[in-house]
Amino acid sequence: MTKKIQLSSTIICPECGFKKEETMPTDSCQFFYECTNCGKILKPKVDDCCVYCSYGSVNVPGSMAIAIGSLVDDAIIYVENIYKQLRKNVVLPPEEKNPLLPWFTGHLLK
Repeated sequence: MTKKIQLSSTIICPECGFKKEETMPTDSCQFFYECTNCGKILKPKVDDCCVYCSYGSVNVPGSMAIAIGSLVDDAIIYVENIYKQLRKNVVLPPEEKNPLLPWFTGHLLK
């Protein structure tokens, strides 16, 4: 059984109560939304990723997965680069070693 993803959400303006059905983006979070009735610029509430999660009838599908995936990808690249630099540093003669690498990684791991 597969569940169909709903891409339409009704945004309710907290200022005037106006409701409008909108199609949610599938490739990014929408941080701002202008109410077509009163002109109020809506921004996500604290801990929400976008205006649909804050004011919409349906949360954005996968937006958190996309954000977490991007964060994890960046972290993996960061750790791989540190490891690469440490491997290079360990084989260098003492006078050529970067003294900051052990300090830097030591503080990251605490």
